Amino acid sequence: MDVRGEARIARWGVAVAAGVALAAAGAQGMSYGVGARWAMPLDMNTHASVFGIVSLLALATAIAPATMLSLTRAIPGAESLLVPALLAVLLGLRVLHPEKVVLYALPIVVATFVVLWRQAAATGSDARRVIRTGCVTLVGAYIVHALGALGYDGHGWLEQSKLLVGHAGELAGWLLVAAGLAAAYVGVRRA
Repeated sequence: MDVRGEARIARWGVAVAAGVALAAAGAQGMSYGVGARWAMPLDMNTHASVFGIVSLLALATAIAPATMLSLTRAIPGAESLLVPALLAVLLGLRVLHPEKVVLYALPIVVATFVVLWRQAAATGSDARRVIRTGCVTLVGAYIVHALGALGYDGHGWLEQSKLLVGHAGELAGWLLVAAGLAAAYVGVRRA
């Protein structure tokens, strides 16, 4: 078991997630504050933005270590075999973004979080802490998205704050999950 490698990846993953989320939040604020056409690629309200693409890539990146973990079968339980498939379905839904995507995604998100929480890394490991932090961050981001959809449909700073917290949180959450899964794989790779 490579505990030092796991801890190093976990630390770097947390630092990268925090840095990228702060950069995304700053870019969102600048995009709205400037309001110029050239700033549109910084608007996180679309997956076609710079940080929207980074968020999709973070989720796509999480699939690789999840697949490697499921192939090594280092983590007991058949549920761990579901993680790559669930992540792939979520990525597909985010890319295709069909009408009423929330209705399709909600049960898959819940199943993904339950499996990640319970089975994605060894008990007490740095990887498990990072994965769980990612899940909690994602839940918070999704709550902010849901609350924002209930009544803030304006284009003022309140709406931008909701976008900023929701999208930056979602980005950070997927980066944390990807880093945690990578750390878990490094941790079990030499077992």
